[in-house]
Amino acid sequence: MGRHFDIHVDGLDEPFSVRADPQEEDLLDLRQRRLLVAWRRVRFARNGMPFRYEIAQKILDEIEPYIAELELRDDGDLVFARFGRVLTEAYGGDMTGRMASAFPGPLARSFLSLYRLAIKTRIPYSTAYKPPRETRIDAWHHVIAPLRGANREVGGFLVCQVPIQR
Repeated sequence: MGRHFDIHVDGLDEPFSVRADPQEEDLLDLRQRRLLVAWRRVRFARNGMPFRYEIAQKILDEIEPYIAELELRDDGDLVFARFGRVLTEAYGGDMTGRMASAFPGPLARSFLSLYRLAIKTRIPYSTAYKPPRETRIDAWHHVIAPLRGANREVGGFLVCQVPIQR
């Protein structure tokens, strides 16, 4: 069972909920469960952090509209290498090519801190939060799965993000 904690973030009416090393039953969305199960299968089979290409392409094709892929740069920042169609529509723009550190605000800094924690711990995380009231999205649910890089234990992430619309 993963450890659960809440982070109070300025601008959010409710806490930003985080679960370290979530289990399948902790996740509400089938797409997120599929990513987590595929990630764990590879990790246990190879006894180490999975490379992206080791996650079954069929699974990635099925959940691609909900996937953000981030790559770790040498300076410690993360760049969005891919941003799925559903995410682009929900956010109102494609984040591909943008740096994670370029996003303003406490929520973006909370995610950057969580990515850095995942680099150190090398485990997946799940999050759930309600964005500020002015958005058409009622809640966001994320699964953050670290991936092995060519020259480092963690070189990026696959993130399955599910927007829950009002």
